[in-house]
Amino acid sequence: MRTAFRALSVIAMVLVASLTASPQASTAHQTTKQAPAQSAADAPDPDEQAIHNYLLTLEKVQKYAETSKKLREATAKDLALSAEVKKITDADVSDRQRIGMVASSPKLYAFLKGSGINARDFVLLPMTVMTAGFALSMQEQGGQVAPFVNPANIIFVKDHKKDLEDAGFMQKEDTSDSNSNQ
Repeated sequence: MRTAFRALSVIAMVLVASLTASPQASTAHQTTKQAPAQSAADAPDPDEQAIHNYLLTLEKVQKYAETSKKLREATAKDLALSAEVKKITDADVSDRQRIGMVASSPKLYAFLKGSGINARDFVLLPMTVMTAGFALSMQEQGGQVAPFVNPANIIFVKDHKKDLEDAGFMQKEDTSDSNSNQ
């Protein structure tokens, strides 16, 4: 489970770096199947607990989307800010450590604070949306959901697919073209 969770964490940070959702990346990782680790040494993962305890709201999603757009524009103009984001994106660390990195990155932290978003939301929101989205997909296919995924977040994703599409977290479903392109 930790290997899969680390992979999801890297995906989330790639999302943060590009600040747009990649439908191909999420599709590729949805089909990857890994057997959960069944070792006695597997204690509860603090990142998994953080994901479970983080509750999604429409206000947070919209604020993140607005901030992401502004950050994408700012990093194109500010090389130091871009370097801070890249350093955080490229780091092979836990989400809790990544939150600390964001909080200790002067330009990024100031940018986020000015936009009304904190380091915790900046790191955990995309990760939580992705894990809840994967969990919803698993549920819809009759699979089992990882216990660290909060059921309230799965319901949120299910109820707010359009809002998440508009925010760039999910690929927009185009039902009008899907039948004519097949």
